Amino acid sequence: MRNSKPCSRTASGPDHPHTLITRNYLASLSGEAQATVDQAIGQFQALLKDYLRVLGPDHLDTLRTRNNLATLGRVRRAGKNRLP
Repeated sequence: MRNSKPCSRTASGPDHPHTLITRNYLASLSGEAQATVDQAIGQFQALLKDYLRVLGPDHLDTLRTRNNLATLGRVRRAGKNRLP
């Protein structure tokens, strides 16, 4: 999985929608797998900046990323370091 992001960025470019979607999936998996909630939040925050710049604030993918950040924020406030 670690090789997905560099390959996608190289083939399509860092701002290509497919690259951004790949980063979204990787951030989601980080929150569900071995990574901590804080690591997943960091990945989603970086992704949100790019979605806002490339797709705008009202695009569905931007809104989904905001929702993912809100969910992870609730998990963190509940004192959990990993998703259930």
